[in-house]
Amino acid sequence: MLKKKNSLIVMEVNILGVKTKIHLSFFIGFVVITWYLGQYIGYLESFILTFLFYLSLFLHEYGHYLEGKRLGYQIEGFVFHIIGATMLLKREILNHKDEFLMAYAGPLTSLILSFIYINIYFFTGIKIFDYLAALNFVVAFVSFIPIYPLDGGRILRALLSMKIGRRTATYIVKTFSVLTALGLLVLSIKMSFDGKYIEFFKYYFLSLFLLFFLQREIRVFLKRDLKFIKRRFLHERYYS
Repeated sequence: MLKKKNSLIVMEVNILGVKTKIHLSFFIGFVVITWYLGQYIGYLESFILTFLFYLSLFLHEYGHYLEGKRLGYQIEGFVFHIIGATMLLKREILNHKDEFLMAYAGPLTSLILSFIYINIYFFTGIKIFDYLAALNFVVAFVSFIPIYPLDGGRILRALLSMKIGRRTATYIVKTFSVLTALGLLVLSIKMSFDGKYIEFFKYYFLSLFLLFFLQREIRVFLKRDLKFIKRRFLHERYYS
């Protein structure tokens, strides 16, 4: 996947020994966040905060990377985009224990960073570190939400796979995730009609984020799973 050409990849760098491709959306996100926060805390402080926050997101993904290397997986590299970094593996994780450990490593890294930042804030009184502690804690909390492709969704799939098998666990987690994303989209529309525009943007962009990463699963569901459900329904109806 990493070798596939993408016109929106603007540069490639090596960070901590990891081949990292920078997506155009990263720069857009960096500029927008810096500009928005700069109106409240000053543009220099906003630049530093945004830089350190994106660095924290990279380290979150680097936690996955280190655990993956420890378990013996070959990792092609990262793609850095507007919402952080995505790690690309050369082969899919099929071992339930490995998936659990690799998924857990990212949020754990964010919690460790949050602990480090809050202690730096206590000793220095520099407000940026207080913000970073809170942001990393939020990243860890959101990552643990059991929705695919978040780390929590992968953790849930790994735990369910131990009991009901990987295929069934994958179907349950991804179907639940698609329905949740669609539910958030409907909720955002309701918020817009109610005049709650902040809540509208929050739920709308969250649903788009989930739907973007779940688009392949949605296509599979429409093309394959619905046919399977239909055949099973007709079979049970015919023989019942």
